[in-house]
Amino acid sequence: MGTPRRVAAGALALLLGACSSVAPHLANADTNGRAEPGSGPPQVVRLPDPSAAVGALDLDRVRSGDQAVPRATLTDLPSRLTEIERVERRKRLFLKTLLPAALQANENVRAQRQFVTAVARLDLPRTRLPASMRDRLARLEETYRVDAGDLDALLRKVDTIPVSLLLAQAAIESGWGTSRFAQHGNALFGEHTRDPDHTGMKPRRLGDPDFRVRTFATLDAAVAAYQRNLNSHPAYAGLRAIRAAARAEGRVADGAELAAGLQDYSARGQTYVNDLRVTIDANDLEQLRNARLEPAVQTIASLVPGRGADQALR
Repeated sequence: MGTPRRVAAGALALLLGACSSVAPHLANADTNGRAEPGSGPPQVVRLPDPSAAVGALDLDRVRSGDQAVPRATLTDLPSRLTEIERVERRKRLFLKTLLPAALQANENVRAQRQFVTAVARLDLPRTRLPASMRDRLARLEETYRVDAGDLDALLRKVDTIPVSLLLAQAAIESGWGTSRFAQHGNALFGEHTRDPDHTGMKPRRLGDPDFRVRTFATLDAAVAAYQRNLNSHPAYAGLRAIRAAARAEGRVADGAELAAGLQDYSARGQTYVNDLRVTIDANDLEQLRNARLEPAVQTIASLVPGRGADQALR
């Protein structure tokens, strides 16, 4: 990876500025955006209720790229998913609810990948990197189960999961958001655990006292854990190989293609893979590859010179 070391100083300065943080995350409807220091009194941004904003999405417009998805963190799935009798209506609500978490998870991993790529291009000994960058690399290597210093292996794992595949797995594993585990524990992907440090729910009539279905505080947390699982667990090396081969060809693998690497996700093996592909196709999930997030509050404010964030959003 051949960036000459004599350019490292300038490149390093750019890297520290560009890769040290991820786009702002809006935690709830009362999140406040503030102007930069010295620009006057703090200015409050009144954001719409996240549930209402998500509910107002038109999936056809999202698929075409005409409507952006709100940056919303939703604590739970809507309880009314279990009450909606019309299947198509229930599916639409489920998809709209998970889209913000899916897109934000991919945004986060893209920022991680950008950071690792930039470090690789510096071609510097690790000891010459700033401590903050070394620490960030160490955290990523631990998260993705990669040997220290193996940036090629890290880049193979630090990559996005197609929204279509994520939504299809969540739909199958949670019964389109109606299962007890999904409704009461945000257990969207059927992840199991015996780790006492992980919260979980015990299946009824199961004799194993240590076996639990892993639960999460928010939908974002559930999606992030799922993404880490596919990107780090040895069982899904096949998925990562398919994704890396597509990148080498200059393209992005879609959800149906990557599903081939998930035979070990379920005891049903190839039947499970087939079900994923049918779910993707029958619900036009691949068309959601055009889905995009709304700009972050700070980005919107920066586009309006001399005005506070609240003015920019009016």
